[in-house]
Amino acid sequence: MDINREKLIDEISNFMCDLDLESLVFLRDQSSVLAYNKKVRERNEEVKEEDKTVHKNTENSKKNSAEKTEKKPLVYIEQIKNKKFFNICIQNEKLFMDYKEIIDILKIANAAGSEQTGSLRLYKWFEKERKDVLVDGHIGSASHPALIMIYNELLDKFTLD
Repeated sequence: MDINREKLIDEISNFMCDLDLESLVFLRDQSSVLAYNKKVRERNEEVKEEDKTVHKNTENSKKNSAEKTEKKPLVYIEQIKNKKFFNICIQNEKLFMDYKEIIDILKIANAAGSEQTGSLRLYKWFEKERKDVLVDGHIGSASHPALIMIYNELLDKFTLD
């Protein structure tokens, strides 16, 4: 396709002068959709490239068994420099929480008695108090494996005084 971008923009601009308001609104909405779709395609390409790089690096790591490094689990809780704050890390997402929130979900985990009950109760708490954890952690249901991992991480790492 050998089309000059500027010439094409000029041609489209000339047509717009003849359009009524309803047509212009439609054109604006369609342009917005096209621009958004372009951004999504570009982001998907970036993610694909990142995945290829990660896959390539993983393959190289397997080949170099002498250079094995400790791999962090998919879900873990880390305390940050200020001791009153934590990150719940779910894959590549770091979700900031304060000490009170950690205590709240620790109480839920301690009272649950089982992974399934704990997962369900944690899901309900996150849904009510911190929906961003579910969204950013890509947790779509109470049976998501990350919730069991959070439950176990809480019980393994923390105690109630």
